[in-house]
Amino acid sequence: MNSMISLTCLVALMCTVSAAPLYPYPAPYYGAYAPFVPPYAAPVPAAPVLPALPAAPLAPAVPAAPIAPAIPAAPVAPALPAAAAVAANYYAYARAAALSYLGYPYYGAYGAYPYLKK
Repeated sequence: MNSMISLTCLVALMCTVSAAPLYPYPAPYYGAYAPFVPPYAAPVPAAPVLPALPAAPLAPAVPAAPIAPAIPAAPVAPALPAAAAVAANYYAYARAAALSYLGYPYYGAYGAYPYLKK
């Protein structure tokens, strides 16, 4: 396994060295990315400025669509009375999950509904 890793590293190193002529700038331009070269040894030349292209002709304006008449609002149903607060009869999810993980979805001989407090 170690020999395969070493071989892979050597192949990657050789590929990197052989690809050096393909880079667009010499090594000093790459700064910190090139090994054993101080970062940003020389400024990277700016890209050539191309002449501005003429502006494209504008398309004719599209006429605005007619405004649709307003839709009357739907009647609102009366609010329902608030339900009475009921104490939860089941364990919280985290505790139920822990009980399930421990293998206790049921209690006793056959148990009750899962996680129902007794």
